Amino acid sequence: MWLSLGVSYWITLALAIPAGGLLVRMFIFQHDCSHGSFFRAGWANHLVGATLGVLTLTPYQDWRRAHALHHATHGDLDHRGFGDVDVLTVEEYQKLNWRGRLRYRLYRNPLVMFGLFPTLLFLVRFRTTHRLPRDWRHERASVIGTDIALAIGLTGIVLLGGLKLLLLLYLPAFVVSATAGLWLFYVQHQFDPTYWQRHEQWDRVHAGLRGSSYYRLPKVLQWFTGNIGLHHIHHLDSRIPNYRLQQCLDENREFLDIPPLTLRASLGCARLKLWDEQAGRMVGFEAARQRRLDVIYILCSSYDDDGYARRFRRGILPSNTANCLRSLTEAVDAGRELGPDVRVRVHAYDDTVQRIPIRRIMRRQRRGRRVLVGLVGVQSGQFARATDIALALRDGGVPVMIGGFHVSGMLATMGRPTGELQKLLDRGVTLVRGEAEAPGALAGILRDALADRLQPLYEMPAHPDLADAPLPRTTRRYRRRFFSRQMVTLDTSRGCPFNCSFCTVINVLGHRMRCRSADRILATIETNYDQGIRTYFFVDDNLARSSIWESLFDGLIDMRRRGRAVEFMMQVDTQATRIPRFVDKARQAGCYNVFIGMESLDAANLAAIGKRQNHVGEYARMVQAWRDAGVIVQVGYIIGLPHDTPERVDAAVESLMNDVRVDLASFFMLTPLPGSADHAAMVRDGVPIDADLNNFDTLHSTFRHANMTGQQWRDASRRTWDRFYSIPNITRILSRVQPVRYWDLFWQLLYHRHSALAGVHPMFNGLGRRKSRRERRAGYPREGLLRFAWGRVRERARTLRIYAKLFFEFQEIWLRTRPRDSRRQDAAVARRRRLSLYWSRLGHELRRGRLWLKELVFAPAALLLEVTWGIRFARALRRRV
Repeated sequence: MWLSLGVSYWITLALAIPAGGLLVRMFIFQHDCSHGSFFRAGWANHLVGATLGVLTLTPYQDWRRAHALHHATHGDLDHRGFGDVDVLTVEEYQKLNWRGRLRYRLYRNPLVMFGLFPTLLFLVRFRTTHRLPRDWRHERASVIGTDIALAIGLTGIVLLGGLKLLLLLYLPAFVVSATAGLWLFYVQHQFDPTYWQRHEQWDRVHAGLRGSSYYRLPKVLQWFTGNIGLHHIHHLDSRIPNYRLQQCLDENREFLDIPPLTLRASLGCARLKLWDEQAGRMVGFEAARQRRLDVIYILCSSYDDDGYARRFRRGILPSNTANCLRSLTEAVDAGRELGPDVRVRVHAYDDTVQRIPIRRIMRRQRRGRRVLVGLVGVQSGQFARATDIALALRDGGVPVMIGGFHVSGMLATMGRPTGELQKLLDRGVTLVRGEAEAPGALAGILRDALADRLQPLYEMPAHPDLADAPLPRTTRRYRRRFFSRQMVTLDTSRGCPFNCSFCTVINVLGHRMRCRSADRILATIETNYDQGIRTYFFVDDNLARSSIWESLFDGLIDMRRRGRAVEFMMQVDTQATRIPRFVDKARQAGCYNVFIGMESLDAANLAAIGKRQNHVGEYARMVQAWRDAGVIVQVGYIIGLPHDTPERVDAAVESLMNDVRVDLASFFMLTPLPGSADHAAMVRDGVPIDADLNNFDTLHSTFRHANMTGQQWRDASRRTWDRFYSIPNITRILSRVQPVRYWDLFWQLLYHRHSALAGVHPMFNGLGRRKSRRERRAGYPREGLLRFAWGRVRERARTLRIYAKLFFEFQEIWLRTRPRDSRRQDAAVARRRRLSLYWSRLGHELRRGRLWLKELVFAPAALLLEVTWGIRFARALRRRV
């Protein structure tokens, strides 16, 4: 080859082929040494093997151990990965997401596997030790020793003959040998029919004879490959040296019964990619093309008054509904309820924190994929948004179904589709009433979608048993979109035994409490704990009336004793404190917050809405019982009940702050929600109701109140938020909270104060408002680019002002209320008050156009003190995030 460089490099490249063949033969000698079969003496095998390893760029001890594991596990599906070409089963491949499939397809692509991969294997992978277990000391030493010997040898070659000798002579021969070597290793096991079995059925003899090929090559190639093509004999007994394999074949004619693999036939092995366990053979990717149904669940947001979807960079809580349906659909797929050849893949989008990729969904449908979109958990205030999404998808030919409280509630109380539902039916949207946990319900819908025969309406009026239903499952990617990645929602039961007229739960989920299995809930919480989930919101309408509350609390208590400190908040009624052991066990189980439906401080109002279980005279005692247990008390309060007036609302808020002394309050404007007794009665009596369902969000006046005008009603609602979440009341609340709950309550009050300043209900708020100019409610014109951009600038400026205001307000609240030495605290508060007065006086002088030296002389010290306190406060917040 060296002499041919002076004649023609094409001759040199031609000679690289036999030179590469000789390197392959050297590798076979090294291979025999690793089995201890080339020489009788072990030291001779190791010496020659290590020397040849430098020429073939293969660390001898590393290869020796990995190859021994390959012989011990070849053909065993449960012990793959030791010296093998990676092989997936059809089922494993089908379970991969698109990234996993792409990686595997690239790996099995002939250009990569026989072109790029061999060079990377010998030049990169075999040169490092990070891939080796730490206890493989000899193997690590072999890699390092081989690398040192290579460095010395290559340096000598470059010094003697120059870099040209290395690149023009050795590199082509090496590429030929690496490619040929990997091809040999590939066809020795990747052929049809071959042998793969699960460990329980795996047999070493069958793996050797049936799982290794009899590769019948021309004599010249057989010589260059050192008879390695007789691989079935080699795997049957690796102690036979390769130079004796042909003799063994000639003397044992039964080995000829194994069907040979010819050179021409072996080229077809490149298309074999997967192992089909059911057929017992290697197949190509086309065998994995099952019928597939992409189920896409969308949790809808609602529109603000400007027609833009309420969407934020960070939301409040993950959706329990979306997580439930994800688990149910995955259970249908795992159980192969749609057939053994059907695969169901689940995608979920939350409109409150994600942009819905409508065009991408349409493209998926146009490309021939079976797609079904479900708009889930749709409440009345979200129905306008859900309608726009559904019709946009239907225009693109995508099958759409819609379910949730609005659909189920309207059908339950009206008995027939109303106008807004009929509009969707006329456009081909499927309505779903009821719960998907009903036996066979979801599988039946998906089966119809797969067959392209979706019904206009699916009704599941019977309330299913939840004991064996899959529990909601969330994903890490979804949790990252919310304030706390450690908190999720979970329903442990459904239904409510009470008869509140404004509530839709009793008509949608029933009066009878249906519970999940406490053992399965606890097992899920244990599993979630290992995934970093520490906090739960049990979204049951009334956990205190669940039959499993005690066993659930006992399990959580035991979990906390074992060091798994799970915390939770829950919804209960006002009489929960009367249940023996309930409050005490809730405290021990990790309850840190209870949400209580107080609704009103007027007994006449409570009687009018059927809230007979609430007793106004017991409110203060009930709140104090929870507070004594170290639990934050949050109440729901309705404004606009039949006997409310602006004056009564103002007085009730004062009593709520000073007499009942709750920690948190969520105020709602009375809304006749479809599915409630109030709504049914108003429709029956012909009472005018707002026709815009987007206003049914408890933030708007949707009917004419007897004692207040619409404006008075809205003003009263606005005042309740401003008064309850005023700085003096927040300071009083944090001053009386138990130290263990100080920071929990601090953050919640900060969030509610932020919502009050922003004029947004906490349920519909988040961090970092997002808007898209192209996404606006149907009927609203698209704003011009400059007008939209200027509006966004103003909104963000207002948001920054609110954040700054919150920072300084809560810095002062923190100084006043943090659990520290009272004298130091009083001194800090006094300094903060003097500093605030100083800034006010300085601002006053500047507005008057006067700037005196006596006002400026303390400015640097005041600014330094302000920065110091700000840093200390920011650090305190960071520690408590």
